[in-house]
Amino acid sequence: MAGAAQPDTPVTSRALPDLLDGVPIGVFLTDEDLRLVWANPRVGELTGVRVEDATGRSLPELAGPDAERVDRALRDAWERQEPALTWFRAQHTDGGRRRVQLRTTIARDAHGRSVGLIGSLDDVAAVTQSDDSATRAATILESSSDAVFSITDDSRVWFLNGAAEDLFGDAEIGEPTVQALFTSEALRRFESEIIGQVDVEGAWNGELTMRGRGGTPIYVEVTFRAERDPAGRLSELHGVARDMTDRRRVEAAWAHRALHDPLTGLPNRALLLDHLEKALARSGRDGTHVALLFFDVDRFKLVNDTRGHDVGDDLLCQIADRIRTVLRPHDLVARLGGDEFVVLFDGVESESHALAVGRRVTEVIETDPMALPSGELSVTISAGIALSHTGTPPTRLMREADAAMYRAKERGRARLELYDDDLRRQVAERVALSDDLSRAMADNAIALHYQPFVSLRTGQVTGMEALARWNHPTRGPLPPDEFIGLAEQTGLIDQLGPVLLRNACLHARSWQTEVAQAPRLHVNISARQLADDQFPTVVRNILAETGLAPHRLCLEISESDLQGDTEVAVSALQRLKDVGLDLAIDDFGTGVSSLPHLRSFPVDLLKVDRSFIDGLGPDPEDSAIAAAIVSLAHNLEIEAVAEGVETVEQVSELQALGCDAAQGYLFAKPMAAAEVLPYLDHVYAV
Repeated sequence: MAGAAQPDTPVTSRALPDLLDGVPIGVFLTDEDLRLVWANPRVGELTGVRVEDATGRSLPELAGPDAERVDRALRDAWERQEPALTWFRAQHTDGGRRRVQLRTTIARDAHGRSVGLIGSLDDVAAVTQSDDSATRAATILESSSDAVFSITDDSRVWFLNGAAEDLFGDAEIGEPTVQALFTSEALRRFESEIIGQVDVEGAWNGELTMRGRGGTPIYVEVTFRAERDPAGRLSELHGVARDMTDRRRVEAAWAHRALHDPLTGLPNRALLLDHLEKALARSGRDGTHVALLFFDVDRFKLVNDTRGHDVGDDLLCQIADRIRTVLRPHDLVARLGGDEFVVLFDGVESESHALAVGRRVTEVIETDPMALPSGELSVTISAGIALSHTGTPPTRLMREADAAMYRAKERGRARLELYDDDLRRQVAERVALSDDLSRAMADNAIALHYQPFVSLRTGQVTGMEALARWNHPTRGPLPPDEFIGLAEQTGLIDQLGPVLLRNACLHARSWQTEVAQAPRLHVNISARQLADDQFPTVVRNILAETGLAPHRLCLEISESDLQGDTEVAVSALQRLKDVGLDLAIDDFGTGVSSLPHLRSFPVDLLKVDRSFIDGLGPDPEDSAIAAAIVSLAHNLEIEAVAEGVETVEQVSELQALGCDAAQGYLFAKPMAAAEVLPYLDHVYAV
C-alpha cells in the first residue's frame, strides 16, 4: 500500500522516552502478544487512556468500538510479517470520539528476530505545526459534506472522514473485503468494472447502491480516483461519495406523478400508451390479441351536480378499486381524465374472449351499489372494446375502443359494444368525411343560410339565425348536425367557428346599411368554443374587424352544453356578456340540470325546443311545458322564442301563451345570404 510500507525496525537499547516523548504523534512498542511494552504520552492523549494504565494491555483494547477489527488487522500483519495500516474510532474522556490512523511495522532485535510491533498513532484531523499542507488537507477532509473514504489494493477500507462515518454508519471498516460498504450488486460492479476502469483511466464516476446505517441501501454518486505505488501499480482507490437517496425519492415521486392520475393513483394516458405498445409487441410474437376496453360513467355530470364534486371524486376512486379486484397481475387500468377509464388486457384469444373480460369489468361496477358518504348509488357504464390485429398501432386501437364506447352511448348507455366490421365502416366514413370537411373549409365551401325570427306581436323580422350549409361534392347537401358535430369531435370547429362568425358579422353589417332597423344576428356556438378562455377575445376582434355593434349579435348555446359545472358555465357566459352581446339558450326544455341554475345564467333569450311546439294544442303536456317555459322566461325578464313553428294554429297557441317570437317554415325556410334583404322589411300576418 502506498504510504504504509516502511522497513522493519530493529529494537535497540537506546532510551526511547528521551527521543519520542515530545513528538506530536503517538509512538508505541508491543511484544509478540501485541501488548503494549511502552508508549509515549501522545498515545494516551489519542486513545483517552493514561499511558501508565495502558502498559501491559493489548493495543486493540484501546480502540474502543473497533477493537475486534484492529485486533484482526494487527494479527494479520504479524502473521504475514508485513506492515499494517488501519483506522479506528477512539473514545475521549470528554465523551467524544476522534478518528485515529494506526500504522505498524515489525520490530526486530539485534539478531533480526521478530519481537513485536512498533507503530504510530495520528489524529486524522489534528493540526500539526510541522506540516501546513497536511493540516489544510485534514481540515478540508473533516469539514467536507461529502463522504471521503479509501480502499486498499486488497479491498480493505482503511479511512473514512466524518461525513463518511455518518453516511455509512455501522460499516465495519477494516474488513478483508468491501462487503461492509457495498451491496452485493454494487460489489460485483466494483470488482468487474470499476477497479479495471480506475486502473486504466485513473478515475471512475457514477451511481452505486451502498450500505448506509444498519445496512439500509442508499443511492450515492461516487467518484473513484487511483493512487499508485512507486512502481506504477494501483495501490489504493480514494472515493468521494454524495448521498442521492432523497433526490432519488423526489425524482421517483415526480416520475410517478407524471405517469399516474393524482386522484385514483391509476396510470395515466402516457403510461397506458407505453404498456400498450409493449403488449402489442408481445401479441405479435405469440399470436394472441390485445383487448382495450374504454368506458365512462353514465350521467356522471348529474352525480357532480346533485351530490357534489367530492362525492363524484369518491365514486371514481371506488370504481378504480373495484376494477383492480378483477384484473390479472399483468392487466392494466388507466384513467384518462374526467370519468373516462381504459382497461388493457393482453393474451386475448378471440372476440368472445374479449367480450368476456369486458363483462368482468362492467359486472363488478354495476352489480352492487357504490357506498358513498351521501348514500348508496347504483352506477352503470357505457363501454366499448376493441381487439388488436397484426400490425395494429396503439393510437388506432385507442380510437377503435373509443368509437365502440360512443356507439354504446348512442344505443342507450349501460351496455358493452365491440368494435366490429360495421363500426369499422362507419369510422372509415367519418374519417373520410372529416378529410372532405377540412378541404371544404380550405376552399371556403361552407356557406351560410339565414332563417328569420318573427315577432308574434308585430309580425316584423327581429332576428336572423345563421345556419351553416355544406353541399358535399358526392353526397349532396348535408344537414348541419352531421358535419358540425363532426367538426366539434375532430377539433375542426376551432378553425371553422371563427370563419363562420366573421362571415355572418359581415353579412349583418351590410344589412345595417340597407334597412333602418336591421335584425339581430344569431350565431350558434359549441361547448368547445364556450370553454375556450380565448373565445371572447376572438369574438371581440371579429366585431371590431367587421364593424358590427356588439348588441346586434346574439350567440346561441345549446342547453345540453350547459350541463355540468354550473360555476364554470356561468363564468364562461359572463365573459361573453362582457363583450356587450346577447346570449340565448337553444333547445330549451330538453335538459334537466340547467333548470335550477337558470337564474344564474346571464342570458337574454330562451328558445323553446321544437319538440314541444309540434304537440302544441293537441298534446296537453307539450302545451303545459311550453307555457311553463314562456312563463319562466318572462319572470326572469328573458325573451321567449319558439322553434319549428309550421302552422297558424301553433302561432295562435303561442300568442295565447305570451311567447315573444317564433321561427319556422311557416314564415321562411333558411335562405342564402343573397336572398335575405327582401325579407328584412317584410311584415308577416300574425
